[in-house]
Amino acid sequence: MSKILDFSYIIWYFQVRRREKLDDRRHLVNTFKALTLLVFLAIFAFSPVLADESNTIAPTQATDKTPSSYDLVKKILGKDFLPPEEVTKARGFYYLKTQLAKFKKSLPSKEVLEWLKANDYMLVAGPPYTLSLLSMQRRDDTLFYHDSEEGWYANYKERFFYADTISPGWLALRKSSVPGSTEKTWGEQQASLSDNERVPNAAEVAWGLTTYQKVRDTYLMSGNVLVRTSSVSSRGVQVYVGGFASHKLDINDWKGEAPNSHLGVAAALKL
Repeated sequence: MSKILDFSYIIWYFQVRRREKLDDRRHLVNTFKALTLLVFLAIFAFSPVLADESNTIAPTQATDKTPSSYDLVKKILGKDFLPPEEVTKARGFYYLKTQLAKFKKSLPSKEVLEWLKANDYMLVAGPPYTLSLLSMQRRDDTLFYHDSEEGWYANYKERFFYADTISPGWLALRKSSVPGSTEKTWGEQQASLSDNERVPNAAEVAWGLTTYQKVRDTYLMSGNVLVRTSSVSSRGVQVYVGGFASHKLDINDWKGEAPNSHLGVAAALKL
């Protein structure tokens, strides 16, 4: 009887050891899988190839002559270059370090900068986050002219006031109306732009003009200089921006589609 028990014990012992060895193997396999996953995650985190670039600011096509710092941009554009650091100082907007780095990486090429200079453009940093005219006005109401408490456009029917926006990134904006675009209909004005230009929306034009005023203490498009934008009012006509009546930016649509001696068209370069 004792021999049978001893033999049963031996069988039981080896079965336990077999299970332990299997558990050890599973443990080794799981450990190897975990280490492999950690190595992969480390490579993903530090590799510039695998890093997520979905939020990078769309740059002008890079060339050998693309500036690597602001020095060349300042030399070419002078006061018409408004980098994010100056926007922060003048307007109180703060950018993340990653955003500042992206601005430097997405500078237009030297050829584009020279074209901007020759065509009376500014190159201005957009805000650190998407802004509408509504957001701009709430942040600093003193910049905008309106004959009522908030302006005729502060109405849910005027979608451009809250739907048209300026985004982070560089904005290349003409400082005045496109030459020869006054006394023309909206359709004729669109045809006066080059293939590389587009008509910006009201928020983009307002950002460019008010930022230039804050940073450079200069009112562009003052007096009777007005520009049509791509924004459309509830009446179905183009919204115009300009004037700076009493040092406040005028936004309206009352001139409709008809030609006017003071009403040109705004232009931004496609970057």
